[in-house]
Amino acid sequence: MAQTILVIDDTASLRQVVAMALKGAGYAVLEAGDGAAALALLDRRKSGMAICDVNMPRMNGIEFVKAAKALPAYRFLRDVLIYFDAATKSEVVDRVLEVLRPGGLFFLGTAEGRVPCKTPLKTLLPGVFRKAP
Repeated sequence: MAQTILVIDDTASLRQVVAMALKGAGYAVLEAGDGAAALALLDRRKSGMAICDVNMPRMNGIEFVKAAKALPAYRFLRDVLIYFDAATKSEVVDRVLEVLRPGGLFFLGTAEGRVPCKTPLKTLLPGVFRKAP
């Protein structure tokens, strides 16, 4: 059975393009238009990874991750890819780091390197940081 990936985005066309690419690569895909709809899917199906937008109605990407990790079956959810526009980058990084446990790793996929944030981070490699204990 193929690994299942949950794709969460309020823009249907973007969600469908991502889902099509993942299906073409052999993954099973669940789709949701926001974090609340995605949580409802988690009650019925096991997903090993989530790819989600940050800015969505009802429940955004950060709220989804917090709520999903509160579910017993997903408290160890670790493979989450969140994407956002450049205007909200620093704010989003700070919000993600709020929920990252001390000592946890933070991966930043950007050509710019480190994004200014309030949380102390140690650079391990380009784009890989450790949250201060």
